[in-house]
Amino acid sequence: MPQAGQIISWPKYKFPEGNIRNKLFVVLNNSSRDNDPCLLLIATKQIKLYGLCQPGCNYDIKGFYVPAEWGECFPEPTLIKLPLIIEKTCMELREHYEKGVKIWRRKLTTDCMDKLKDCLRLFGKDIQPRHYPLIF
Repeated sequence: MPQAGQIISWPKYKFPEGNIRNKLFVVLNNSSRDNDPCLLLIATKQIKLYGLCQPGCNYDIKGFYVPAEWGECFPEPTLIKLPLIIEKTCMELREHYEKGVKIWRRKLTTDCMDKLKDCLRLFGKDIQPRHYPLIF
């Protein structure tokens, strides 16, 4: 089951508006049963679209920047988009696993995950009340 900080690679992810793209996600919470919610944040390597970023929280562009120097998480500089949280169940992830979705062995370091959650707290009013206790 997915654990907080794990990175998910989802080929051909279909967004609600119908766009299909290969995406990376960061898992926000621990899940242990099929019907448990698995909360995900979108990650992108297209950092140039967002201008200059400082490592960590970038409130103005609604993102958390993970530079390459933080190495253990992503193979290249990555921006985790905030505060949009996508909810799936563990069962949904398992069903998509057969279609190519992979949970990476790598995960955000404890320090990186703590900083990400601190940043996400700044967007508290944008987080659904039922998600809050699952994340924090």
